[in-house]
Amino acid sequence: TSYTDSGLTASTGYSYTVTAVNSAGESAPSSAVSVTTAAGSGSGVPAAPGGLAAGTVTSTSVALSWSAVSGATSYNVYRGGVKVGSASGTSYTDSGLTASTGYSYTVTAVNSAGESAPSSAVSVTTAAGFTPQCFTDNNYSQVAAGRAHQSGGIAYANGSNQSMGLDNVFYSHTLEETSAGYYVIADAHCPA
Repeated sequence: TSYTDSGLTASTGYSYTVTAVNSAGESAPSSAVSVTTAAGSGSGVPAAPGGLAAGTVTSTSVALSWSAVSGATSYNVYRGGVKVGSASGTSYTDSGLTASTGYSYTVTAVNSAGESAPSSAVSVTTAAGFTPQCFTDNNYSQVAAGRAHQSGGIAYANGSNQSMGLDNVFYSHTLEETSAGYYVIADAHCPA
């Protein structure tokens, strides 16, 4: 009434059932029992990393960090179950992402004996991207709205410091806000 199953993989889930057998045949299976093997104790495979957390999140990147695992020589980083990189330390920055998008990450520990089970997942949503906007008005109104400033009677676009001419109502320009608070003269390519 006992049996030891061996040759299994560390940190892996298994499900078992048992049947009884005699000369008339085999019984229906017992209720299943699910077990997960220990994390690498006898096999040398490292344990799954803990403490996975997101740090700085921008519209195109996510900085990740986790706790060191004894015996690990490197770590693999997975986004949505797909490996996106590896690290020799306990941090990694995933870049080239899409703004305002949700991502899920896990990390595994690796050594010469193999790769651990994945860490607990952490979910992150990237920051909203900036949508450029165009503003057409006379120079006086552009300065009054905070899109430009004046010095010596001349209006200058905020950020780029492009000269817009005299700071009055007789000169007009279209300014494009290409990033927060950064304006360029865009008379030629902004929609009218």
